[in-house]
Amino acid sequence: MHRPFPVASLHTAIVPVMLSLLLAVAPRDIAAQQLDSLHSLARRGSPVLRAAQARVDATRALVAPAGALADPMLMAGIVNVPLGGSGGSDMMTMKMIGIEQTIPHPGKRSLRRDVATQAAGDAMANRDWLDRTTMRDVTLAYLDVAEADSMLRLLRAEHQLLGALAQATEGGYAAGVTGQQDPLRAQVEMLRLSGAAAELAVMRAHAVARLNALLDQAPMTPLPLARFPARLLQSAAPAPGIAIPFTDTTFGALVGNSPFLPVDTLHHLVATLNPRLLAARSNRDAQVARVRLAERDARPDATVSLQYGQRDGRSDMISALIRIPLAIRQGTRQRAVELAEREVLDALGADELALAAALRVEVHDAAQDAELHRTRLVLFHHGILPRARAAAAAALAGYRAGSASFETVLGTYLALFRDEAETVRALADFSRAVTVLEALVGLEVIS
Repeated sequence: MHRPFPVASLHTAIVPVMLSLLLAVAPRDIAAQQLDSLHSLARRGSPVLRAAQARVDATRALVAPAGALADPMLMAGIVNVPLGGSGGSDMMTMKMIGIEQTIPHPGKRSLRRDVATQAAGDAMANRDWLDRTTMRDVTLAYLDVAEADSMLRLLRAEHQLLGALAQATEGGYAAGVTGQQDPLRAQVEMLRLSGAAAELAVMRAHAVARLNALLDQAPMTPLPLARFPARLLQSAAPAPGIAIPFTDTTFGALVGNSPFLPVDTLHHLVATLNPRLLAARSNRDAQVARVRLAERDARPDATVSLQYGQRDGRSDMISALIRIPLAIRQGTRQRAVELAEREVLDALGADELALAAALRVEVHDAAQDAELHRTRLVLFHHGILPRARAAAAAALAGYRAGSASFETVLGTYLALFRDEAETVRALADFSRAVTVLEALVGLEVIS
């Protein structure tokens, strides 16, 4: 039996710990406002997005020239000048000026324009993917900051509680009812919390630096207190008192009543809206046009010229010419190019199928990760934390009554601290999984 002594201040010291956790996960509209502002800054300042837009503008500018006729050739000179003779002008000698134009085989110009158009579509899809991944990375960096801020608030509250415990044990030691090891043990745990807080502060600085790099800002540009978005908080776990169904009765089953869109819908969205797939399709469509162009290239272009010749003392002359190349090396050049373009098309088609399969796996993994972390949150909110808090309160009551040792009280509170920290980590992991999933499908996935 342990001798009781007054520790009344400990009862009120419990409250800040609980409030800290609640504040760390309470819905805050400010999080959505902060993220909207950060996304706008990234779209204006990101060098990656500026470069992507410049590539889009460049490929768009090449569409019209791709289908245009080549510039005509201007010709001028003196023709039919005799190398010998009396020095007088020959009747065939004349000053000539002319113009020449190459006319592509019908269909070539439109195919070249199709290739350029598809290349512009490829550039636009790549720009859209870079925009989406940049917004994803901004959100992930912000969530890292929100996790660090929530954990720091939690550590400060825990440090306050341990300080109250240390003060109480020091009073007991001074009164001779407890040993010196109790206040020393509390002080050791307080020092450990200080080290953990310093580590979190550095982690927060790293996350802020990554975020500022995406915004094209100085690494040390400050970021206000970050919180988790309200819509994620509301979908993470049901409110207390609501029944929690599981997907089945198997040990380790996930929580049911998923807030996410059905998996088939997610796969359909990624197949129709994912810019990486759209870019792959644009590239394949451009290659289809290249194959058709290679087929057309086997058909010769015609070059037409018109010349005017002026002869001294004689009537002027006009000449009209047409030149058509003879495709005598078609088997070694044109057909080889066509075969190569077809092989590239087959490769691009296989790449598109592989990418679609990989994206389906990414969607599946992200959705499963989100469900896993949601299950962890439900278990912590509705099972682990209430029991851990009850155990800590019971240990404290026993300590005040003299029926429990300080080690018992400290152990239960350290276990509670770990559970509260795991709850914050589960919320951060859930938020990150949802962010990755929404970047893949292009829409909010919480129904």
